[in-house]
Parts: sequence; structure tokens; C-alpha cells
Amino acid sequence: MLNYNDAQIEAICRALAETTSGPKMETYIRSHSVLGYTYVKNSKWKVFMAYFAAIKQEYPYSNRIEECIEHFMSPALFIGKDADYKAHRHDLNTALSFIGKEINERGKLRDIDKAETLSEAENRAKSLLKKVEERNMHPFIKGVCRAELLRNDFYDVVFEASKGVFERIRELSGYNEYDGENLIAKSCVADAPCFIINKHLTESEKAEYKGFGNLLRGIHGHFRNPAAHTLKQNWGKTEIEVLEILGIISYIHRRLDNAHRTCCAKGIDA
Repeated sequence: MLNYNDAQIEAICRALAETTSGPKMETYIRSHSVLGYTYVKNSKWKVFMAYFAAIKQEYPYSNRIEECIEHFMSPALFIGKDADYKAHRHDLNTALSFIGKEINERGKLRDIDKAETLSEAENRAKSLLKKVEERNMHPFIKGVCRAELLRNDFYDVVFEASKGVFERIRELSGYNEYDGENLIAKSCVADAPCFIINKHLTESEKAEYKGFGNLLRGIHGHFRNPAAHTLKQNWGKTEIEVLEILGIISYIHRRLDNAHRTCCAKGIDA
């Protein structure tokens, strides 16, 4: 059972009311009747308020309020209305954050830390795309995983963003048939690199290049490869961790923006 005060439940009911029509709301409530409650037409949010109050009174230890919220936030009800779903989810999550809950991308409630201020609640309800834009991360990240960022899919965001790094390495090196560690081994050879990120003349510059290759190996070994072999439900990265990972990937893309192919790249004559 959700634990809320009157102001919090009103905010939740106002947001939930925007997700549906009066007839659909009435149909649901009549088919999920509550002892001692009689449906009376009114503003949608006020109907939800009365309905939830009756549930709390008659079934104080049930999950019926949660089930109602999840019903109206089921993605299946918004087929072809993706923008509407995102907007409703944002507004509802802003209200829910004050009681330590949010609706995930699958339309299910999950626990989060409670928000204490309105700005904190608004920030939590933002999509990852908005936060990536606010941090001025490299546009290539948005290019390869915009849809995943919009739906706050942490797992797929990191997986797709990581794959994007190696797509750029293939373009620079010409080794389109390789991926991951094999691609790095072929492309980032210290004495015969397929591309360089600096002048690659001094020992310091060569050491920097070697470190960049190790950074690429870290992206593959620590982020991409585990994601490819771990069930999404068991992955467990937090939003802060995901944004930090994307920050590393953004840095890599900025260095690649100034990279130059060498005569060792495939398809370039010596």
C-alpha cells in the first residue's frame, strides 16, 4: 500500500487523470469495485481521489492503488502515442517521487529515494536524453541511442553507446570485420597505429595513445561485454553510474573527432 498524505495523493490523482478518458476510468472502477464505494461522476482526479480513499479505508494492506496506477500507465494503452506516454510518465513520476516511487519504462512501479523539493522531483522525472543534453555530451551518443535515452533504459543506453564507440573505430581503421578486443588489437598497435589522436611523435604522445587504447579496452571489457552477457533485469546500474559511463564515452568521441587515419589503416596505400 502506498504511503502518502492528502497533498501527495492529490498530485498523483491529477497526473493520473490526464492519462485516460472519463468512460475508460469509469469502466475500470466499476469492474474493480470497492466495498462501501459508489461511483459518482465528477472531475477525473476527484473520482480517483475518492476511489483511492475508499481502497485505503476498506483494504489498507492491499496493492489495489498500485495496480490501478499501473493499469492506466500500461504501455499497451499508448501504442502509437509514444510522445503522450512519455509526457504522462514524466508528470506522474514527478508526483510519485515525493512518496519514493516511480513508473519505469515498462509501466511498473518501483522504489526510489524520496524527493524532498520540487526541483529535485522535476530533475528525477527528466529523461536521460535531457540530462545528456544538459551535460553537453557528444552528439554521437544521442545519435545511436536516442530512443533508449528517452525511455530511460539504462541497460540499452550503455550497450548501444558502447557499440557506437567501436563503430567509429571501425570507420577510422577500416577493419569492418572486427569488433571489441580484436578490433582494438588490430587498430591500436603502438608502433603501427591505424589512427592517431595526437602527433604521435614524442614518448609522452605515444604513452597517451597507449592509454587511449587501454581506455577503449576498458569500455569493451567493463561496460559492453558484461552487458552482452548479463540479463537486463540483473544488470543493476544506477542513473548516476550510467551518466558517468556516458561521460567517459563522450570523452572518447571528442578525442576521435580529432583523430587522423594513418597509412596503416586498411584500404590506405602506404
